[in-house]
Amino acid sequence: REMGGEEARNDAGSKELWKSFIDMHEDLELLESGKCRCKVTGHEMKPLKDVVEAHLNGKRYKKEKAKRAAEKYDFEKYAPDIVQSRKDP
Repeated sequence: REMGGEEARNDAGSKELWKSFIDMHEDLELLESGKCRCKVTGHEMKPLKDVVEAHLNGKRYKKEKAKRAAEKYDFEKYAPDIVQSRKDP
């Protein structure tokens, strides 16, 4: 059975499919309301495959994901060559 379409709304089988799908994507969580929320952007969406994939492939998600990755990256090892911007501290 495929995730997506009208059949993936709220029946027990599709909830299990969504749990496994969300477990594969650490940036997603399933809400009690049945919606899916992106932990990176805070966007809540219907648990439909097309909708979720569109969000994960979208500009906003990719930009926020890259921003968080850059914040976690240790630039100190390049300290003498790379310095923090004065305009964007």
